[in-house]
Amino acid sequence: MKINGQSHYLLATDGSGYFRSEKLVCDCCMIEEHFDENNKMTLKFGHNILAGSIVHPDLKQVIPMCPEPIMRLDGSSKNDSEQTAFRRFLADFKESTRS
Repeated sequence: MKINGQSHYLLATDGSGYFRSEKLVCDCCMIEEHFDENNKMTLKFGHNILAGSIVHPDLKQVIPMCPEPIMRLDGSSKNDSEQTAFRRFLADFKESTRS
């Protein structure tokens, strides 16, 4: 795609969850706190991913890129976010396009 005469990539990204459990957990699981109608807290554990694709507005085909996991990076309590996963994804993407 050309913008002001220069070639550019159009990169679409989105985060998605692909595993959820109230019982199974690992060191990388995201932890979500949920409250039921009785105000009782339950924990849900899960894995999320940030996926990106190179797209073109006039074409149906896309080029998928390597996904970036969204997880607890410190291994204890702090959940990652789509924004920080996107920063890592973008740094890897920029590095791979230089080769």
